[in-house]
Amino acid sequence: MSNTPPPPPISISAYIASRAQADTPASTEDLVLILQGGVAKVISANKLAKVALLTSETEPPSNDLGGPGDYCFCPIAPYNLYGPKGVDDIWDPDNKRSLEGPQGLPGNPYKAYATLAAANDDLANIPAGSLIWVNADPTPANIGYWAKTGGVLVQSTNDRVALLEQILPHLAPIGYSLAIMDNNGQACIGILLDGTFKAAAANISALQVGTLTLSGSFTAAIATLAASIIAGDIPPGYAYAWLDAKGAAAAGIMTDGTFNANALKTQSINGIAARSFRPGAGAGNYTAEINHIICYGQSLSLGIGSTALTVGQRFNSLKFVDTNYNAFTPLIEPGIDGAVGVETPDSGTAESIIELIQAENLIKYTDHFYKILCSNPGLGSQTIAALSKGTAPYTKLLAQVSGGHTTAAAAGLSYIMQALTWAQGEADTSAGTLYATYKAALKQLRSDIDADVKAVSGQTQNVPLITYQVASHKHYGVAYPQIALAQLDAAIEDANIHACCPMYIFEYNTDFVHLPGWSYKWLGAYYGLVYKRVVIDGLTWDVVRPLSFTVRGSAIYIKFHVPAPPLKWDVQQVLQNDGYGFNLFDGAGNPVTLTGLPAIIANDTVKIIASAPVVAGMKLQYAFYGTGTTGRLDGPRGNLRDSQGDNLVFDGGGLMKRMDNWCFMFEHIF
Repeated sequence: MSNTPPPPPISISAYIASRAQADTPASTEDLVLILQGGVAKVISANKLAKVALLTSETEPPSNDLGGPGDYCFCPIAPYNLYGPKGVDDIWDPDNKRSLEGPQGLPGNPYKAYATLAAANDDLANIPAGSLIWVNADPTPANIGYWAKTGGVLVQSTNDRVALLEQILPHLAPIGYSLAIMDNNGQACIGILLDGTFKAAAANISALQVGTLTLSGSFTAAIATLAASIIAGDIPPGYAYAWLDAKGAAAAGIMTDGTFNANALKTQSINGIAARSFRPGAGAGNYTAEINHIICYGQSLSLGIGSTALTVGQRFNSLKFVDTNYNAFTPLIEPGIDGAVGVETPDSGTAESIIELIQAENLIKYTDHFYKILCSNPGLGSQTIAALSKGTAPYTKLLAQVSGGHTTAAAAGLSYIMQALTWAQGEADTSAGTLYATYKAALKQLRSDIDADVKAVSGQTQNVPLITYQVASHKHYGVAYPQIALAQLDAAIEDANIHACCPMYIFEYNTDFVHLPGWSYKWLGAYYGLVYKRVVIDGLTWDVVRPLSFTVRGSAIYIKFHVPAPPLKWDVQQVLQNDGYGFNLFDGAGNPVTLTGLPAIIANDTVKIIASAPVVAGMKLQYAFYGTGTTGRLDGPRGNLRDSQGDNLVFDGGGLMKRMDNWCFMFEHIF
């Protein structure tokens, strides 16, 4: 109950008279709260005029106000239905002995006392039959109206006052228990039903809170508030920042408007289950000063068929000066063992890694010791057997490892062979190498390189192999892509082999074997992305590929692993293929028509409807076919990818390529 006393009772006639005396006569816009027999009504002053001549509180005329009964009322003019706008407050309708008018008008004998004891001390000065108000007694039960009856003070029990107190909160807006309204009838400040204090705007010179929750736009006013509670200086690059106990930025708004947080814990983002993505500022596995990445394989590892794009070093990456492998120089294309004037995947790999470190770990290449060394010991048109241990290219690879280690040591720098990027499979496709043979050979190659590198460099860290998925089987007249499937399965089965992208997403030269410079550099960026996730971030990597198949009649539901949901159909980067690249065959190898196009029905699920029930022995294939031989326009290809490119773009010195994860070629037999 409020400590501000309600004014004493008033009759209808007294209200009309008081308005006239105050030069504010009742108008047709005035609203009045009427109580009749415990029932509340709200009427306008034009209805009040019907009882303006009323002099008896107990004998009102019969009218649309309800007829005879015990009337009392509370004028709320000039008020609205949501709360007071003027100076009048609620009148006690109970005591009919004091009809002189509202508090402050002549003739009102009303008095107030802080305590009941103070009122009793002044009892002689309180007229008999009068009401007094006790507003601050230490005993809460003593606060309220008291009437002088029989020479003593008796607490007034006024049911109608309680009823008014119950009714008036309901005149506040929906959701409020109490509100102060503006001139438009909108709540500008108030108490919500759950006890929350809410204000449309606040000008606060000092604020002390336990928990502060911000909603709505991050306005300049809130920004000023945030700045006022931040301890210490704002770190360089930040407009506003929240600092940790050491004074470092834990989270904040960068000067370019980007929100940055060292760590973010959330259950979902836009309804999508969250996953670990950014390791945070300063985090990462930076084990050495010279970090060697070798691009190994056949002609695509050497950039054959392209024109060099990277003729200047954007960051601090290195290559060997010459084939003596005893000195480093800034990495510009081509790599020393690449053909003259070409763009190898090296620059794309190195630039992708450094861009990601800067964007995700907030470490500029100028601010730490980490440097990437690239080299290319491969040889064109070679099968995996011709590149394995004991061959000339393999011996060259180890010579480059030894040279990198020795040159770094001579300069007082630490060295590690960090990864092998693998650009091969076309020669084995052409040669008809079997699936099982190739998969075993790829696993063995990685294992041999790992052991031999450790023997040379003394490192204990494993050497991962990062491979693309070859997609040129049709160019070599091969119907079934055994090598492509072997590459995917090797990555699934071997924890140290990782797949980066299917080759059908790239544009090829007119020979349908080699790539233009920008395709090589973009391929390198995919190598770099997987390297960043696996080597630096220490994460487990997987690609877009099917995890499970569910059949219901003629409907097939395929659940995919999706690194960055949701799945999307993309017919811009990869020209639309029939069925988006999906083909279904019966047990005899005959095509089974699909009903309509496949549909993405969830962030990670594709639904395919066949023209006949799906039964055991049927085969579903993806990205096996195309009207042409190779590449994104008409080669064997598919149109399914995730949405990683919405937030991750490879700059590459102006190349600006989306880094979506595309679905790998696969086959499933039901």
